Amino acid sequence: QGKSNVWIGTGKGRVLRSTDRGKTWTVAETPILTGVESAGIFSIHFKDNQTGIVVGGDYRKPNESGNTIALTTDGGKTWQALENKLPFRSGVMWANGKWFAVGTSGASVSADNGATWQRLDSENYNSVSFTKTGDGWAAGPKGRIAKFIRPYPNSYKQVSKIKQFGQVDRIDKMNTKDR
Repeated sequence: QGKSNVWIGTGKGRVLRSTDRGKTWTVAETPILTGVESAGIFSIHFKDNQTGIVVGGDYRKPNESGNTIALTTDGGKTWQALENKLPFRSGVMWANGKWFAVGTSGASVSADNGATWQRLDSENYNSVSFTKTGDGWAAGPKGRIAKFIRPYPNSYKQVSKIKQFGQVDRIDKMNTKDR
């Protein structure tokens, strides 16, 4: 992020932080669930050089909502668990003034820095990404690709899905049934 900042989330629930492009590093503990090989931090994203979110949990228990999400407002020096917990999440991204988090039990969006989350759907996703223009996609198993649909500016009400990668000839509001 920027020209100097680097953050790495680990399976041990720690965040490695560098402010000099990796010449020196500090380690911060997070409240993210750890203790078994299937748990830890799975994604980290910063919206600016101070505010970031880590997500994770235990992928073998995808519907449990323990300590699966944490926020920093000091550049990653300290992390606080968010009160409104999510189930396991494997991807997080900041775009268009909102946080997006995806995982094996669905996609969620927050417009208030993670204080509350709106569930977008319950499909299985592994990753999420947005372009600089605000277009966003999530990807999941078996070629699943979903595009975040904006029915009106800066609001995401639903996710459209395409079940097979070979069928990506149009991405719009499609029904969620397997074709």
